[in-house]
Amino acid sequence: MENLQSEESSLFSMNFDDNTKQQMKSAATIGGIAAIISIAGAALGLVGYIIQRTRPTPVILEGFTNSDMPRGGDNIVFTFLTLVKAVVLFYFLNRFSTLVKNGINGSSSSQVTEGLGALANYFKTIGVLIIIALGLFALAIVIIALTAGMK
Repeated sequence: MENLQSEESSLFSMNFDDNTKQQMKSAATIGGIAAIISIAGAALGLVGYIIQRTRPTPVILEGFTNSDMPRGGDNIVFTFLTLVKAVVLFYFLNRFSTLVKNGINGSSSSQVTEGLGALANYFKTIGVLIIIALGLFALAIVIIALTAGMK
């Protein structure tokens, strides 16, 4: 029984050579940079939204009323959802980066495994968000087709 347990532990233990460790550290560093850039982009989007909202409304130009003029960046729901998405994706990427770096530096396979799990969760989240976006896009196309057919 003891022999079986030692075989299982040696079977599932991760032994990386120096090149693999360096590649994983590089991937973790790039993931950390991408996480910081994504959260910075979301913060800049929020600042842009706030600036857009505080901008005075333009005067009536060329026969258009104020309600007829196109305005961009007025949707608080879209801004909030983008910010939430960026924070969630930042969390997974930052967790991957931190755990993998710490796991490789401390030779802890459990931290490396947990970090790779965080990266897997990152990609699962992106996949779900893409599926939702495609579904909403398809729904919008159907609604547009139906309303165009009614005219």
